[in-house]
Amino acid sequence: MREKSVDRQIRIKSRCSGACARFVASLTVLSVAHIGEALAQNDTIYRETFGYCTNSLGKEAAGEARWYGVVSGLPVEKVSNLKVFSYGSTSIGGSVNSNPLGLSQGYAFWFRPVYGLSVLTSEFPFDAGLIKSGAAEISYKQRLSGIDPSNQNNATRLIFLIDDTWYISKETAQQVRPGAWEDVTVSPSSLTYGTVPLVAGVGSMTPSAYDSPLPAAGTVRAFGVFLTEVNGRVRLDNFVIKTTLSAGSGISTAVQQPSVEACPATSPDRTGEGGGGQAPPSEDDGDSTPDRGIPDPTTPTSGGGDTHTVTYSFCPIKQQGTGRAVGLSPRARAALIKKIPATTLTDLRDRAIIALLAQRPLPLGALVNVKVGDYNSPKGILTMSKRAAAKPTRVRLRGATKRALAQYLAFTGAPTDPTAPLFLSSKMEALHNTVRSAVCLGELRSMAKTRAKIAKVSIGGIYRATR
Repeated sequence: MREKSVDRQIRIKSRCSGACARFVASLTVLSVAHIGEALAQNDTIYRETFGYCTNSLGKEAAGEARWYGVVSGLPVEKVSNLKVFSYGSTSIGGSVNSNPLGLSQGYAFWFRPVYGLSVLTSEFPFDAGLIKSGAAEISYKQRLSGIDPSNQNNATRLIFLIDDTWYISKETAQQVRPGAWEDVTVSPSSLTYGTVPLVAGVGSMTPSAYDSPLPAAGTVRAFGVFLTEVNGRVRLDNFVIKTTLSAGSGISTAVQQPSVEACPATSPDRTGEGGGGQAPPSEDDGDSTPDRGIPDPTTPTSGGGDTHTVTYSFCPIKQQGTGRAVGLSPRARAALIKKIPATTLTDLRDRAIIALLAQRPLPLGALVNVKVGDYNSPKGILTMSKRAAAKPTRVRLRGATKRALAQYLAFTGAPTDPTAPLFLSSKMEALHNTVRSAVCLGELRSMAKTRAKIAKVSIGGIYRATR
């Protein structure tokens, strides 16, 4: 990757995980049981290939590989999308100082629109001098699909917890081809870092400035990658730390080969039932659709083997409605948004709708039956009707509105089918169902009233429009 003169972009190999008190508070050197043949590899002090057993697929990476995903300012107990999936990037062999499981190789996966995501592990501590030295190298494979509101590809940064301070690199490894596995390699000592004090129990905030080198001494208690913004898939594999220096006593550099012996006795990997373990690793996870969070259509186990298809349900005339125009002041919008979390499809949809209503007066009926094809994302223009069957009008969205809509679309998988509903009904939380319903006027009225009530905001426009 080419370097930029001011804020260099670098190739860094990363693994997904987050800052959390639970694992940070219990940082100890983990004794990993000898699995398979041990080989000497003195230049590698850590390597994780995210191995798994067949029945580990989709399980939390924290349990399967001791990697964590934590959002800035949020506790580790928040539900995480950091899981182990098949398949990952091409396996590079056994693991060192990590937690290998199973025969085939997987990868850690995160998919949720957030600001500030730490993806890291605390599997063993080591001397900060090992990464401060110019002899150190960190590498990993990344596969990011998100594009931020400025149309830039998502990027990763290195993150270290050294003693009680987070160090996050200024330089980024920006995805070149969204949805492809790409190699990242960098010398951590060559980077500039921003520092953030450790707050027990929550993920690291984004640094306010990047003006520090790595410390010459201290203990690295956790390490991985950091993303300032996530609005698509984040997949990571094969995180490696190498050094030509002596790793020191207490750090094993023996390669531990993957083995099904670590799998449960009832696992197909060991019993051979159901075809045994997983197929050999592949460069791709089988996702042939545009890499926006939409899985391949599945083939039913019965019913003649017809390919599964997604159908759409839109609102009937009586549920399209018009209503009075609703306009929200910036203060009212801020009060409403503050009370809406950003963890579910419904939450993010409502944030996007409220952002639209704060931009200009619109009747709720204008938000019914809007299709994906009605939104020109690159230009930030949404085409909609102010009332049912009326001539469409084009609305140029402001920055805050575009960001809210981008976060919502990222959570839905940013569908590319122009005939799909833009605003989905909240009953469609499971996005893999055969039918996806558009939000209709009744639900929009209920949403507006409920959100205003929770926020304790008296917005006359909302109540007049939703009666």
